[in-house]
Amino acid sequence: MNSDKYTVLSPPDKEGSVLENGNFSKQREGVPGCWMLDVQEDATVKRTLVPSTGMLADLLKISTGSVSDVRIDAIRALNPGNVVIEKSTTTGSM
Repeated sequence: MNSDKYTVLSPPDKEGSVLENGNFSKQREGVPGCWMLDVQEDATVKRTLVPSTGMLADLLKISTGSVSDVRIDAIRALNPGNVVIEKSTTTGSM
């Protein structure tokens, strides 16, 4: 990010989900990229390739609230990583 602009980094020597024609590869047969996922009312997921550069505001959405949503399982199934975010034990000062 640079101010209000972003650039997607996509090293050509790394595997990723973006094929040469811009389609998605679940088998990671392409290069790294960034996808915008949007859960539809019927719980299907619309996947859109993010342009390689652009305005950060084009990627951000205003929250409409926080509610329990049955569509969350559709997104979780597409994000199989087991990411654990731990709270920092440092105070940030040295």
